[in-house]
Amino acid sequence: MDTKKVLFLAYNQHQFKLFRYLCINLEQETTFLVTSVAACLKGILHRNGQPPLPPTILDELVKYSYLSFSARRQQGKADLLSRLYYKYLIFKAKTLHNYYYHYLKNKAIDLLVVWNGSYLEAASGVKAARKLGIKVIFMENGFFPQTLVLDEKGVNAANSLVGNTAEFYRKVRIDPVKLARLKGTKLVPRELRKNITIKEEIQLPQKYFFLPFQVHTDTQVLLNSPNIRNMYELVDTVYTAVEAYNCKSQADYWLVIKEHPSDFGRIDYRDLKEKYQGRKVVFITTEPSSTLIERSQAVITINSTVGIEALLKGKPVITLGKAFYNVEGVVYHCANLSQLGQVITRALTEEINHGLVDQLLYYLRYDYLVEVDKKNLNPNNIMPVLQRIRGILGNDLVEK
Repeated sequence: MDTKKVLFLAYNQHQFKLFRYLCINLEQETTFLVTSVAACLKGILHRNGQPPLPPTILDELVKYSYLSFSARRQQGKADLLSRLYYKYLIFKAKTLHNYYYHYLKNKAIDLLVVWNGSYLEAASGVKAARKLGIKVIFMENGFFPQTLVLDEKGVNAANSLVGNTAEFYRKVRIDPVKLARLKGTKLVPRELRKNITIKEEIQLPQKYFFLPFQVHTDTQVLLNSPNIRNMYELVDTVYTAVEAYNCKSQADYWLVIKEHPSDFGRIDYRDLKEKYQGRKVVFITTEPSSTLIERSQAVITINSTVGIEALLKGKPVITLGKAFYNVEGVVYHCANLSQLGQVITRALTEEINHGLVDQLLYYLRYDYLVEVDKKNLNPNNIMPVLQRIRGILGNDLVEK
């Protein structure tokens, strides 16, 4: 039998470290590790003939990289720098796609492995692999500590779980011991992006909805949130709905908002805080999300993994964006923001189907995700990842 060939594409240091270790330990396969920087330079120096990609495909390849750039600049309208950067991205996408196409073809690669897949450095390789009928694995950090996603379709709202209904998860058989272990999982809180000590003395309201911010440049916001473009819109939308609910129900619910640790020191929400000063809104920076979830009456999120943590703690969860866990009976998904008040009513009054929630969480942890401690790699703990890769290599189905 021919030896299978696996190509890993890395575009930053943490990917390179993980992929290099996988290459070393995939002893039965022939492995290759290419960085996007090397690929781009070689692509510029050694141009090979390739039919030009249609503009629509190029737009698709650079979409996230361009949106991320625009979000970092907080620039509403395209200016000269934006237009120049877009042209640079298009040139880079053409160069990388051309190089990857010929590399995959000439090396007769059987499997391509990328991280996330949204940045053009990976997306251009995925597009070339799809064109050649080569299988792809998308990797991403898992939703629980020391886990990884390895998915043949994508990550987040593009993964293979999307479309699974409640009926799918009702078939999951649960080992009570493993479920208890899952319920006892302590999720590791994110540290502040900047090493700054802040003392917050905040009295949490008696009744509130917890609204966690997400990284403003994350794919979950820029690609998987069709109705809300940023955290400003998120607060405005949810606050309006909560206030309307309070008026209608004569209730006294507050909004407790936590800034994302990775955005601290990078995005200044001072103007947003001033706008809501004196209203039933509390902004928090350092309090652990776990505490804020536990004391809340419900959690409202675009599509954050905080929603997963809230499900783990038995809280009602309302999602406003695309999420693989948007399953009827598990979360309350609000696709039409004008109906958010009605969804809030349901979340507060309907009984949670804890059995179904447990089945979904159990499936995620023990069937979908792969267990590995990336920070302490060794030949033993890397075995589940190697086995999943080899299982996919042995599967003849290829995503077109």
